[in-house]
Amino acid sequence: MTRTQPTRFFDRIVAWSLNRPLPVITRYLIAAIVIITAGAARVLFVPDTLPWLLFIPATIGIALVLGKGPGLFAGVLSTATGIVSIGNANHPSWLPHAQWIAATLFLVVTLGLVLLAAELREAMRRSIALNAELVERERLSAEREAFMSSVLAASTDCIKVVELDGSLSFMSEGGMKVMDISDFNTVRGCPWPEFLKDGGSALAANDDAASAIINTHLAACVAALVWIGIEKLSVGKATSVGFATGAIAGLATVTPAAGFIAPGSAMLFGIVAAAVCYPMIQLVKQRLQIDDSLDVFAVHGVGGMIGSLLLAVFISPSFGGTGFAEGMTLGRQIVAQFAGVGIVAVWSGIATVVCSLMVSMVIPMRVSEDEEREGLDITSHGERAWEFD
Repeated sequence: MTRTQPTRFFDRIVAWSLNRPLPVITRYLIAAIVIITAGAARVLFVPDTLPWLLFIPATIGIALVLGKGPGLFAGVLSTATGIVSIGNANHPSWLPHAQWIAATLFLVVTLGLVLLAAELREAMRRSIALNAELVERERLSAEREAFMSSVLAASTDCIKVVELDGSLSFMSEGGMKVMDISDFNTVRGCPWPEFLKDGGSALAANDDAASAIINTHLAACVAALVWIGIEKLSVGKATSVGFATGAIAGLATVTPAAGFIAPGSAMLFGIVAAAVCYPMIQLVKQRLQIDDSLDVFAVHGVGGMIGSLLLAVFISPSFGGTGFAEGMTLGRQIVAQFAGVGIVAVWSGIATVVCSLMVSMVIPMRVSEDEEREGLDITSHGERAWEFD
């Protein structure tokens, strides 16, 4: 789609009138002045045999420049002015019979032309609006491209970006789509991918974004290392799954605070994440016998809550943080963080129960033990995910 601009002089006048609308009374007053002026010119320069000649272009011009209402008003006023300009009070019916027929035809044709001119004006209005929209899209596209280029420069090994129909698709290195964004200006506060969202939430390539990205990577790296260290001590060896789980725990824990704490604090967040989330997994799976194969609560839930609570302390300038908001102190911030965590936990619990009950009314919430032993790939999906010789 290409942008168009008005080129002819009259088109520019119409575009100018659309961009600078006049008050209603002013538009009708201008229409009356134009028609009366056309009537005076008709008396001076146009013979009585062509009484309607000047009124037609004047009425159409009014409809194009001032709109349909003033155009219809001008059509009626043109007819009346034309009748007055050629009429004779001494004539029994003011006008000859033929002129009454001509006046009626003029009124009908003029009103039709006014409606067509009004439609043309509306089409020009839509064209101007479309041009403005295209210009804004081009500006946003340029800003988005510059924004994503700056983020990719800091995270070239973490993500791939694919342009699909004007949107941005975030892909993991394994080829899994993480998230689609149609306009990065609308994603403030939205769940960005873990490896990008902390820096991307700044919506700019500035020191805040750089600090958030650095803190996110530091917390993830430290948590992964501490996690495999704990595994080495507790089970005798480090595992790749443990390394990945530790990194996720660090990401989840530092996310609430990445843009507000110092890099040293981010490393401490990573240590705490591994130290707290590792035993929490054992508690959830071994002690409570909860089937949480993805460790949603033990890693994401607990890690996020720990990070939210630690933020109240490490946001302090004494620890290199950005400082408290106006009117907030350490005590007030701690209370606010505890209240926020508690409210979100209660809401999430209630919403989860309600959604689970609603789903259980339609489909079973869990497969049978035999199906689970056989494997969900074949029992639920009718195919095997892996084939072994």
